[in-house]
Amino acid sequence: MLKILIDDIITTLPIAGWRPASGDAEDYIAFCPHYNEGGRDSFDEMLKETRLSGLAMDSETAFVENSGRISYIRAREDARAFQITYEGKVMKKQELALEMLG
Repeated sequence: MLKILIDDIITTLPIAGWRPASGDAEDYIAFCPHYNEGGRDSFDEMLKETRLSGLAMDSETAFVENSGRISYIRAREDARAFQITYEGKVMKKQELALEMLG
């Protein structure tokens, strides 16, 4: 189980395979909605400074939890989402598979 901080509200999600960064923030990941919009590059910088892992999702995407299963959906073909983790001190950004709504 991971706790996600969204607008000062902590939400716990069972995201299999996610490993939070080490340090004071190890129990949390950060969430950035509308990642494709201007000014969101500051999210990556904040993660580097705090060593938080993160979930960054473009506009018109969502994560869905159904009976403990997490999936990601999108309404636009070009919408993307990223899982941001660390290997040691190196930040890794992996694009997530998104299902197209249709």
